[in-house]
Amino acid sequence: MNKTLIPILLSFLLFICFCFNAFSQKKDFLGVNISGEIRAEGENMILNNKVGMLLGFSYERKFHNNFGAETGILYRANPVNIYLPEGSIDQKIIIEGFVSVPVLLKFYSGIINISLGGCFDYFIGGYDPKPVSDSKLIGYDINPNYYLGIVCKVSKDIKISEKLILEPELKYSGYPPPGDFSYFGIG
Repeated sequence: MNKTLIPILLSFLLFICFCFNAFSQKKDFLGVNISGEIRAEGENMILNNKVGMLLGFSYERKFHNNFGAETGILYRANPVNIYLPEGSIDQKIIIEGFVSVPVLLKFYSGIINISLGGCFDYFIGGYDPKPVSDSKLIGYDINPNYYLGIVCKVSKDIKISEKLILEPELKYSGYPPPGDFSYFGIG
């Protein structure tokens, strides 16, 4: 990991925590996120027909009846096709792993909730989910190893009990070049 990237990321997270505390007057929510995602790539947004997963924890603070903010630490498992050797027609599926940190502002209405903000994704490694004895993946890396993007979510609160809320969502995450890809998800 880039040595200058760690202090920048930690400073950014501390700033977000300070902002959450400065505006705090209402409710805090801790959550578990489980989402399925499909990745679209390139100029024509060609869909990768493999479903990835986004798993993690989120924190949400409501500043006002209609406004709040949310962040989290998530793990994104993204299946991609690679060709071995490069340029051949033999495909292999690799699962790319990312740590994803979204920071979103949230609007609450009586009907739906809308969240909009940024996201930082850091590549932590790739692995072969179905290793075959004659072709073993020795190493896998990407360049750049981090991406900055935007996130937009539409969700609906369903109150299960006083302390438990289910919030199904539709999500779009877009990463401009050098990423040039997007995720469409449901969770």
